[in-house]
Amino acid sequence: IIDLARNRVAGVAGRVPVTSFKWESREPIAIRPMDDIESRYYLRCMVKDQPGVLSSISGILGQRGISISSVLQKGRKEGQTVPLVILTHRSVERAVQSALQEINALPMVSEPTTLLRMEGVE
Repeated sequence: IIDLARNRVAGVAGRVPVTSFKWESREPIAIRPMDDIESRYYLRCMVKDQPGVLSSISGILGQRGISISSVLQKGRKEGQTVPLVILTHRSVERAVQSALQEINALPMVSEPTTLLRMEGVE
């Protein structure tokens, strides 16, 4: 509405484009491949509550240069699976996806690992 009023007072039309910028002055933005993105990650693995699970999963992450920020595991009743939550430091998407493929193939992992990217969290 303000632009319309200004145009009317100035006796002109279309001084400010609807987009609030001129299309011809914009520069192309390069889009990075998803595999190259760096982020922190939240991983939730549903695993059997048995010795060696944390060692196996942390070993897979470590082999790919993925550093663990924190780990949380709460127990459940005997014979049930338990959620193993891992927060990582900044890591490359390609390495995380590769690690998830190997983690999900482990016999102690009962369902696909949940992954959330944590943008803007440091």
